[in-house]
Amino acid sequence: LRFAVLPVLVASALGLQQRAMPAQNTAWYLLCDLMATLRSPHVLTVLATSILRPHVVEEVLQLVTLPPLRTPSAYHAIQATWGSAAQPSVFDVGRGDADSDEVLYAASPVPIMALLESRGSAGRPLIRNKLLDALEEKLQSLQGLGG
Repeated sequence: LRFAVLPVLVASALGLQQRAMPAQNTAWYLLCDLMATLRSPHVLTVLATSILRPHVVEEVLQLVTLPPLRTPSAYHAIQATWGSAAQPSVFDVGRGDADSDEVLYAASPVPIMALLESRGSAGRPLIRNKLLDALEEKLQSLQGLGG
């Protein structure tokens, strides 16, 4: 959720990244497929809550709006053993260039659901959820197409 679903699929689907990778339509398809395939209440709850809650803590928005983390170095090493040169992806210019894979992809001490369940505090105030705003814009544009 932290490394692929929120920063890549949700951000692309809602048009919140400058370069949508994958394309918006593809991101929507992959999100629907992910929800139909996994059927995990944990994944569905995080997706629904992060998109539909009117106010969230800023860390939740940052998971979606900041550039995704770079591709793990270990992936490039494995790809080289397949006989092909590692091709950098658009995500390789993202965050965490100086960190090791272990540091970059370490489990967060705060689960996403704990961030979403936060009702705001002195250290984590609630802010307007731009994800919900973006979803509402997408739905309104669909309404305009139909009628």
